[in-house]
Parts: sequence; C-alpha cells; structure tokens
Amino acid sequence: MSDRLALGEEKSVQYSSIASVLENISDAFLSLDREWRITYVNSKALKLLGRTSDELIGRHICAALGRKNMYPFFTKYQEAVTTGRTVVFEAFDTLNNVWAKVRAVPCPEGLMIFCRDISDKKCLCRLNETLNNIRKLSIQATDVDEFIQAVIDQMAQGMNCDAATGCTYQHNVWQLNYAYNLAPSIIGKPVSEKLLAHLMEAVFRRQPVEFSIAELPERQIIFEDSDSFDPGATVAVPLFVKESPLGCIIFHTSAAGFSKGQLEFVERACEYIQPLLTNVSLALRDKKHLATFKAILDQVPIGIALFDTRLRYTQVNKWIASRMNFIPEKLIGRTIREVFTEVFGKEYAEQRVAICRKALETGETFSISAWRPSGTDFDLDWNLKRIEVDGVAVGLLQTAIDVSNYIHMQNQLENYQERLEQLVEERTGELSRANDRFYTAFYASPSIMSIYDSRGKVVDVNNSFVKTSGWSREELIGYSVLERGICDAKLGRGLWKEFWQVGYIHNREIVFYTKDGQTRISLLSAEKIILDGQPHMLSLTTDVTEIKLMEKEMLRLDRLNLVGQMAAGISHEVRNPMTTVRGFLQMLQRKPECQQYREYFGLMISELDRANSIISEFLSVAKTKQSSTNEADLNDIIRAMEPLLTTDAIAAGKNITLDLGEIDRLKLNEKEIRQLLLNLVRNGLDAMTKDGSVTIRTYQKEGQVVLAVQDEGTGIPLNIMEKLGTPFLTSKENGTGLGLAICYGIAERHNAKLTVSTSSEGTTFFLCFQE
Repeated sequence: MSDRLALGEEKSVQYSSIASVLENISDAFLSLDREWRITYVNSKALKLLGRTSDELIGRHICAALGRKNMYPFFTKYQEAVTTGRTVVFEAFDTLNNVWAKVRAVPCPEGLMIFCRDISDKKCLCRLNETLNNIRKLSIQATDVDEFIQAVIDQMAQGMNCDAATGCTYQHNVWQLNYAYNLAPSIIGKPVSEKLLAHLMEAVFRRQPVEFSIAELPERQIIFEDSDSFDPGATVAVPLFVKESPLGCIIFHTSAAGFSKGQLEFVERACEYIQPLLTNVSLALRDKKHLATFKAILDQVPIGIALFDTRLRYTQVNKWIASRMNFIPEKLIGRTIREVFTEVFGKEYAEQRVAICRKALETGETFSISAWRPSGTDFDLDWNLKRIEVDGVAVGLLQTAIDVSNYIHMQNQLENYQERLEQLVEERTGELSRANDRFYTAFYASPSIMSIYDSRGKVVDVNNSFVKTSGWSREELIGYSVLERGICDAKLGRGLWKEFWQVGYIHNREIVFYTKDGQTRISLLSAEKIILDGQPHMLSLTTDVTEIKLMEKEMLRLDRLNLVGQMAAGISHEVRNPMTTVRGFLQMLQRKPECQQYREYFGLMISELDRANSIISEFLSVAKTKQSSTNEADLNDIIRAMEPLLTTDAIAAGKNITLDLGEIDRLKLNEKEIRQLLLNLVRNGLDAMTKDGSVTIRTYQKEGQVVLAVQDEGTGIPLNIMEKLGTPFLTSKENGTGLGLAICYGIAERHNAKLTVSTSSEGTTFFLCFQE
C-alpha cells in the first residue's frame, strides 16, 4: 500500500514538473486524448484561443473551438494520428483572427499540439505582394471607384480581414459605396453620425483609427445578411486625393480584434495607396478631359489641328482630316511637309511650312482666306496662331472653316440684294399700313377695349375706355385696373387667373366702376395676343347697363300690364254688385225697425267704399290710354295742393316744406300730377317719425324740369329698393302696394322718368320731365 502511495506521489511530482515546463515554453500547447477531448492547455494557449481552462478541459476540440473554425486544423490532426507521424502546417483561425504555425505530435495518450502565432510575420510577408498588386492595378485603372474597390479587395485578402466596406463623401452625404465579403444591398446606405465621428477622426488625423462597430447602427445594416462571424473590431483608413478627403476604407474583424501585424499592414498600406490614389484620380481626370477635348474637337463644325515645334501633328479633329482624305490617327506624328506634299503638292507644302515657321518665330497670326486646293470643290479660311506656355512657344494652333456655302451665298446675295431691298420696302409699307389700320380700329372702336401685359398692367386703352371710365390714358397706362378701382379686387383676380389658365374669356358679366363712382354692368371678353414677343391680354368690354335697366323696366311694365288686365276684368263685374249692396244697406239703414243695426250698416257701407277705392287704384294702374294734357305751371299745382298736404302732415305730427324754383310750363294732366304728388308725399310722411319734414322742390336742370320729393326717414331697404314700383309690393301694414306703381304709370304717360335716391338719412324721388 505504501509503495502505491509512493508511486502516486512520484507521478504527481513528474506531472507538476512537466506542467511547469509546458507553461514556460514559448509555444501555445494543448493535448488531446484518443477521443479528441482536450486534456491539458497551457496559459499561452488559453490566451491565444481566448478561453478559460474550464471552457476547454474535457470537451471535444471541435465543440470547444467551433467545428467550422477548426475544420482546416482538424483534418491535419487526423492525418497525424492516422499516420503516426508529426505533421507541421500553417492555418488561419477565423474565430480568433490568428495565423498559426502548428506542430501536431502523436503520442500513446492521443495528440500533442504545439502552436505559434505567426499572424504578424504572415501579414507583413504578404504586404509587399499586396502593394505590388495595388500598384499594377493603379496602372490599369480606368475608373476611380473600380480602383478603390480593388484596393479594398487586395488589402482585405492580404491582411486576412473578414469583411470590409468603403464610404465616400458625395452630394454632401457620406454613404457606403464599396463592399468586400458583404451583401451588395449595403451599397448606397447613408453613414450614421456615430460612425461619421470615427471617420472624421481618421480624416483629421490622416491615419488609421481603430474602434468597435458593435454599438453602432451600421452593425445591423452592414451585417444583417451575414452569419459568418460576429464583428467586433473595426479600423478606418482615410483616403485623400492630394489634400482633399475622398472617403474612408473600413476593415472589420471578429471580436478577437486586429493583430499588431494587421495594424502595421494597414498603416504601411495607407501610406502607400495615398499617392497612388491621387495619381489615379488625376490621371483619369486628365484622361477624361483629354477624351472630352477630343470629342469636342470632333464635334465642332470647324477644322482644328495642333502641331509641336517640329511641325508634327499632335491633335487633329475629324473635320480637317476628312478634307485631306485621312483619318485623324494616320496624321498624328507626321509633319506638315509630308502630309501637304502628299495631298496638295510639294510647292504648296513648302509655302505652308514657311508660313508655319514664321508664325512660330514671330508669334504673329497668319490667315488665308477663301483658299481652294486644286482638284477640290470647297473653299477654306485658314488661321495659324502660336501656342505659348509661360511665354515659351510649344506649338501651333491651326483652324480652318469651310466657307464654300458662304461664298456661294455671298454671290447669291449680290444677285438678290436689289430684290430684297424692294421686298423690305414693300413689307415695311404693308406693316405700317396694317399697324395704322389696327390702331385706327382700336382707338375708334365704339367698344371698350384695352391691352394688358402679363403683370396685369395697362399697356394701352382706346377712346371708348377713356370716355366710359372717366380716367385719362396717362392715368391708366402702367397701372392695373385694380389699382385704379375699376374692377372688384376679388372678381378681378379670379378672372385674371382664369384667363392665363384657359387663354380666353367670353361674355363674362362684370361690374365696372367709373372714376366718378358710377356702377356700370358690362360683358367682358378677352383673348391672348403676342406683342413684342411677349403674351398680352386684349380685352373687349361691352356696356350693357342700359340693356339691364331696360330689362328691369320691361319686367315692371309686364307686371303693370298684368295688374291692368286684372283690374279691367274685375272692376266692372265687382262694382255693379257692390253698388246694389250699398243701395240696399242705405235703405235698410233708414228703416225704423233696423235702427238698432244702424252702426253695423255704417261699418259695412264704409268697407264697401274702401273696396271701391282699391278698385279705383287698380283702374289707375291699368290705365294705358294717353291722358289728355294741357299747358300748366307745376308750381301752381303744388301750391293748390299745399293746404291738403299740410293738413295730412299736421295730423301725423310732421311738416311740409316747399322750395319752388323758376321752371318752364309743361303739358300736364293736372288730376294725375296731383295723384302722383299726393302718393309720394304720403309715402314720405309714413316713412318718418314725429317732427320729420317732407320737402317738395322744383328746379330746372340741363333743360329739364325736375320735381323732387324728399323725406327724412331711415331709407328704403335694399330688398324693397330692387323691386320698387312692383304692384302689391309694400312695407306698410295696411298698404295696397299700388301707390308707386300708379306713380310710375303717370310718369310714363307724361314722358317723364321717375328715379330714387335713398340712404339712412332719408329718401328722395326725382321726377324728370323730358324736353
């Protein structure tokens, strides 16, 4: 028993000694049993693998370190166990971002594995190869974006980077434009402010900056379609063209981070690619400019050729080459003497060489006009000018223009000059006469016409517009009708907008205001015309105010005619029975036995008389025959009625005032004039409150006699004013609505016009007798 304990202690001491040795070796070491389970791991291996011993001991190596990650290693481990020989190999641990040199040694207990981190050495060994590839790509580059993508691919492969992206600053936005080992869908995605802060740091420092992308929004955007690894470390490499920042390359690796060799790889590559990127960008730009220049040369409708100081063609466009039956490429590098001798002969070639040399020596510009080479059918104008850079002659610029058509046209122009002058004179006369006809018709037109520019300003108006509006032409031109108050603002803007949308207006009814405040009703039509190359509006306005008043008057007369027909139909039939009833009532009133009903009989007789009065008013309205008139003095009629009118006024607590001027005698029907005056005065008295006064005035105005009846009431409501004179229209509680209708009829029979003016301070009726 004691021997076994001693043996166990001896083995324990031996194991401790071996473990101590393995802990102090420079390599990472781990051992596996025959079931591929990990039995021992030294501290360097734990650090290299990023694990703890509890996470590894006793577990299958593929389960502990990842089957996919361990595949290239495990196949070699199997080879060592199967052959029983030591296997040495190099492989990349994608999980830990490490290049390892591995020595797998089989043993009776299983397998011993010695690993050494060679990432830095491996990475730096591939640096020269990567930079050489990038240099070759810069020579072959035809596009900056393609070159940057190739740089990203080469650097990512050279440093064994898991993935890479690239972003550039375009249209004031930083966005992802390149991808390596990532889904193409990220292209075009904008850069977040958090990532932009790291990129700006790299740009400002002009060197690579390492950071973690794990907490940035781009982590989800860039790696949403990638399940190959979990990104942890990121390094941003700034890109410059000369001193201007172009963008950044962003390299991504696993959570293990970048090795020292990878970071050194990035820094040295960054220094190398900056001048290459500048050269590629400038070369491609120059190449693009040259291609653009050549394209422009080939498209201009003149001949252009460039020569060096030895008079060799350096650039030729298609135009000039075609005139010499060459393609441009066949001329480049050849001398003027060679080409001109071949095309135009030796004599002319020598002349041209002499001119070119003189232009080079003196800097003078030489021109040859209307030169026609022998055997051709075209004429050319040539120009030769020296090209200088910093005051030093570097070549010649030759331009040529085919003037064949010009010369032909010049000959024709001489032949047609006289005819053209004659045509111009004829056309000018026709235009002048047409212009005179237009303006004569415009200014003399009886219609209201005006012209407006696109801003609504008056360009011109005709005489009818000036006469109707009351504004002078000088007061209108340069102003809009809204500024002059000629048209309602809301309506005017609406019509203006409609006109420029549709292009015309036809017979639109509008309200037209004159300078003195009169309101005119008009029909507006407008068409678009072109004057001096600019669109204008030609407006034609027809004043229909009198037509509208006539329509209103015809409507009133129709109503009067209706009343007349009614009166004529019922007056005879109703009056006879009423007379009979009244007679019997008077007879019954006198009988003794009916005396107790005397009061009722009196009331019935009074109501019959009132009905008869209404019928009489019907007959007055219906009267259509011309009444007999005699010459009379209107003032005498008024004075004769003054006592009656004053009595009515005093009874109502109101006053009558007469203001009678000197007037001409008139042909009047005195009975009808008295009725008209009585109706107007009583209407005025009814419209006033107590102590109000009705003024009766006569005067002479513009050869017409005017009778005016003015009250001090509150005015006629608008709804009544619009229908004034309509039979049965009244605002009185016991009125019949026939008084004014009778007055309008009397005025018409006397060839007079009855008008009204009303406000909150009173109403005035004017009866104007025509001459």
